[in-house]
Amino acid sequence: RNRNNSPFLLTGIMRKGESVTQAIRRHLKKDLNIKKFTYFKGTNEFHPFFVQRYFHENKPRQGKYGYDPTKDTLTPSYLIKIPDNFKPQDEAREFKWITKEQIPPDTVMGYNHGMAIIEAFEFLNKLPKSS
Repeated sequence: RNRNNSPFLLTGIMRKGESVTQAIRRHLKKDLNIKKFTYFKGTNEFHPFFVQRYFHENKPRQGKYGYDPTKDTLTPSYLIKIPDNFKPQDEAREFKWITKEQIPPDTVMGYNHGMAIIEAFEFLNKLPKSS
């Protein structure tokens, strides 16, 4: 795929009273200086491509679960399209495009966050090539 309309995996916290779309828009503006986005085919505000369960534990469980030493949580993941003209800043200042083979190990990412990236690649590989 070319960079134009490439899928992008975004993470972040939602604020009280905020919709998913508002939260994504806020994080994109803050971290990549992007004002507009669209959901990737097959996903929307009410249909994440993946939901990961995080257990209040200090180490990972077997399977696709995450872990968090501070809380139990469910984390929905969305694929969106972003324009090429973005400027990584703040928490995303070291942003880079990666392949599935370049997903950092859990010792680098922690909490089994890499599972959402693996799921993103698997979701995209299942789509028809014209998507």
